[in-house]
Amino acid sequence: CQFHPDGTCVASGSADRTVKLWDVRTLQLLQHYPAHSDAVSEIDFHPSGSFLLSASADSTVKVWDLSEGRLFYTIHSHEAA
Repeated sequence: CQFHPDGTCVASGSADRTVKLWDVRTLQLLQHYPAHSDAVSEIDFHPSGSFLLSASADSTVKVWDLSEGRLFYTIHSHEAA
């Protein structure tokens, strides 16, 4: 898991293929994304705190817009020829 740059929340990604954002003060679930088709292996915030990136064993990196609460962009891995 990773802490938001302002320290108010933490993001987690897991084998259940989801990404979750938690308020560290209240322990409440703020956002929940059915993110990937395989386990989430890495997660990190953009330095601005406005976006969250998640990487998965499904060979994608997804960029989440936290202010809109939606998927912003999906990056697919390049396959070798």
